[in-house]
Amino acid sequence: MAKAKKEKISSEPGGTRSGKKPGGGAVIGSVLLFILTCILGILFLCSMTMHTALTQGSLSKALSKVDLSQAEITENGKTQKLGTWIYDWYLWDAPNLSQEYAETVMAQPEVNEFFCDYLHELSAYLNKKTDTLPELDVNDIADLMQVDLATRMQKETGVTFAEADRQSIQWSMGDDIAYWNENLQEKIGSGFGKFFVRFSCTMSGVITFGVYPVVCFILWLFLAIKGHWRKGRFLTGYGCAVTIPSLLVLAVSGILLLLVNVFDVIPALSFAADGLPTLLLPAVWSSLTVALCGMIVASIGICTNAVVKAKRKKAEIAEMQPAAPAAAAEPEPTPEFVYTEAPETKAETSASEPTVQLCPHCGAQNEPGSKFCGSCGQAM
Repeated sequence: MAKAKKEKISSEPGGTRSGKKPGGGAVIGSVLLFILTCILGILFLCSMTMHTALTQGSLSKALSKVDLSQAEITENGKTQKLGTWIYDWYLWDAPNLSQEYAETVMAQPEVNEFFCDYLHELSAYLNKKTDTLPELDVNDIADLMQVDLATRMQKETGVTFAEADRQSIQWSMGDDIAYWNENLQEKIGSGFGKFFVRFSCTMSGVITFGVYPVVCFILWLFLAIKGHWRKGRFLTGYGCAVTIPSLLVLAVSGILLLLVNVFDVIPALSFAADGLPTLLLPAVWSSLTVALCGMIVASIGICTNAVVKAKRKKAEIAEMQPAAPAAAAEPEPTPEFVYTEAPETKAETSASEPTVQLCPHCGAQNEPGSKFCGSCGQAM
């Protein structure tokens, strides 16, 4: 009975052919494929987010809405406004520039436009619209303050930007800007980094990284069929592996927006409150797309598991119930009694009928019914 029950369960969808639970190899294989699917899902999500952000110009649009004068930097336990920090690091040796001058400069829209132009050129490079990696130039920064902002800054602060101030900025900022350009050139301007990062930001990269999870799905399905794993659990595991990273990104984005824009509990990001939704929107849309794909597969797996469990439970209940007794045989119908007279027996016949006939003339014995005597010949 137990063997027959196991064979019946193994024939149900989602069961194993041998009726036994999957071994340790199936468990390890599922865990490894789950991790691999998570990694591939993250790569696909990052590629889609970067492509969407660069195509829509989200970086420069978000920066244009940011108030750089309210940005704060914490260093060595000391928190300062961005303008004050710039003055302490780069403008302290300039003959005419002051802390007030530095803070006022950071509030000018031309500063935002300067960095937005740089991000726009960098986005074009990453999206393969140009092959030239943009570089920051300290002379451009000096021109911004000496030419573009000179008149306005003189009216607001009373400071005249002189040639000595320009030389001081070139000396103090030159090394750091050169280091930034060299580091960027090393990371995404040459070698494998250049190929991988730029490829990830293009539509070709999005399609490629989108195919990888599909390949992983096919591999997982092949191993599940070959190893007789439970298909419902496989579908659920794959769907969760794709959905979990996307839901985490959505949760972090939503919590960050609430903390910054609604509750204002992160003062360090208050300056970016207006630009934060624009910056997070590509990540939100990409996460919703990937999460929806994973939820569909996971839902199919959950429904499959529910059907398998219901059939298995029904089979177990049927096995536990006793067999119904066989129906009692119906009694044979009693034949109807018909009265008939019994035929006369031979003895009775011989007793009632004479055995010989005597001739009335000569007395000779003749057979009964004879018409003439066999002895005298006269009529009987």
